Amino acid sequence: MSNLNNDSVNEIISLIKDGDLELAQNKVKSLLLEFPSSDVLLNLRGTIFLKKKEYEIAKSNFFKALKINPHFISAKINLGIVYQNLGKSEEALKCFKEITSVDNVLPEAYNNMGFILYTQNKYSEAIKQLNKAIELKKDYAEAFLNLGIVHLNLKKYQEAIKFFSQTLVHDKKLISVYYYLGECYKNISNIDKALSYYALSHHEKTNSRILECYFILNKKKEYQKLIGSISKNDPNNRRIAAVSAYISHQFNIRNTYPFCNKPLNFILKNNIKKNMENDSLEMQELIKEITDKKFTWELFGKTTVGGSSVYNLTQLGITSLSKLQSILVDKISNYKENFKNENCTFIQKWPKKYQFNIWSNILKSEGYNTSHIHPAGWLSGVVYLKIPLDIKKNEAGIEFSLYGDEYPNKIKNIPTITIVPEVCDLVLFPSSLFHKTIPFKSRSERMIIAFDIHKLQ
Repeated sequence: MSNLNNDSVNEIISLIKDGDLELAQNKVKSLLLEFPSSDVLLNLRGTIFLKKKEYEIAKSNFFKALKINPHFISAKINLGIVYQNLGKSEEALKCFKEITSVDNVLPEAYNNMGFILYTQNKYSEAIKQLNKAIELKKDYAEAFLNLGIVHLNLKKYQEAIKFFSQTLVHDKKLISVYYYLGECYKNISNIDKALSYYALSHHEKTNSRILECYFILNKKKEYQKLIGSISKNDPNNRRIAAVSAYISHQFNIRNTYPFCNKPLNFILKNNIKKNMENDSLEMQELIKEITDKKFTWELFGKTTVGGSSVYNLTQLGITSLSKLQSILVDKISNYKENFKNENCTFIQKWPKKYQFNIWSNILKSEGYNTSHIHPAGWLSGVVYLKIPLDIKKNEAGIEFSLYGDEYPNKIKNIPTITIVPEVCDLVLFPSSLFHKTIPFKSRSERMIIAFDIHKLQ
């Protein structure tokens, strides 16, 4: 709007860049009372919620901004990014394609399209779009980074190294590149060089990869020194908890990392059928309300193979899910009480306040989930809504193990625990524990609700 003060807008932009989202949100809210039809303010409010990962609210604001100004490129790009985060890649692609039809010299649109096409395993198309972005902006570091990631995924490690190196030529501040260079050299078994690059990176997996390199190089003393330092400075890191449990077993030493040093001892199974009956929660009603939502087949970046998923269920206003959450709160409290005497930070530093992250997963015949942990969670759980009847032995079960993330293997005998669940079973376990789904053959499907609790400060 013409009467909107540019200084106020610039101040909000600075607050967003500095991460002061609450103050930025309050200032936008105040200005919207005076300028309710400002596409700029609505775009800024959407950006704040995008940064807060409240994607549905962000989407609503970008829609409103674009209704007022259909040619608002920034809002259209932001809407595309929201769709990416919601796993709606086709909608995101449509946004970016619409931008290129209006402004075909905007490199960001081609870069974003390239990344989406990569997530869809359309590698040649992704490379074409990323090269277009670089044609328009010769020093486009993020496009070089994405080209490197595509070639890393294609296992063309030397080419990936070339693109990652080019990224650093144009932007030395993109230190995540060092992590990917480490991945390349680790995959071509140049562990010393991988270690040197990991040490330069500040990726969320940096320390776990360094520990892994020490293990491969059989540097037990260096491993123990680093794990001691991390134990003091970052005692609740779920990735470190996972790798330390595994490497301690492989080195045959005591696991000194304090989060959850014996994670296989913390698996607990309950059946909540009676609880659901007592709370008048109908299983078929719960299934219907969830399956009415839009599931995405083999969502990129997730672990599902041969199945579909829907995320962020807590934001979708599902009545029966609210009833289930009440049951889960009681069961989580019982879980903590059950292990109250265990001397690990997983129990002793239990969240005083937490929030749920809930999603659902449907597997078809021969579908499964690959081995993974939930690094953002504290406690994780699964509620079983449908289990095929015509399955054999451990099919459709959940397997827990210290092994995952393609760790190198020296001792072959790795402890595992397998649970073959029934409908209405609830399985709770530490978020740092690797788990996977065992494939099954059936005409029926397997449906679950999965969740993490996230510690609130």
